Amino acid sequence: MGPADSVLRELLPEFFTIWDRDLCNATSEILDRNDSDALYRFGHTIKGSMMQFGFRDLALFGIEIMRDAERADFPAAAERIAMLQQQLHVIRRQFV
Repeated sequence: MGPADSVLRELLPEFFTIWDRDLCNATSEILDRNDSDALYRFGHTIKGSMMQFGFRDLALFGIEIMRDAERADFPAAAERIAMLQQQLHVIRRQFV
């Protein structure tokens, strides 16, 4: 799990900081507005970013958030975002 590339490994502190901020902001900026389109794009971004950095298991959160957006299931998306935040905090301790 995690990036094999040394350059990506160097970027991990910033990666975790940015995702912590973005996941916190998602609640007020996307979920509170019930914006399905923005939620779908956010899930897609999560999927791609996690895959790029070698966190394939975490990319599944993005896929599920995209599905939540298609169903306009904002409570489920909120739960997934909270679970992703928790997982990132645990993984961060391993890398930073």
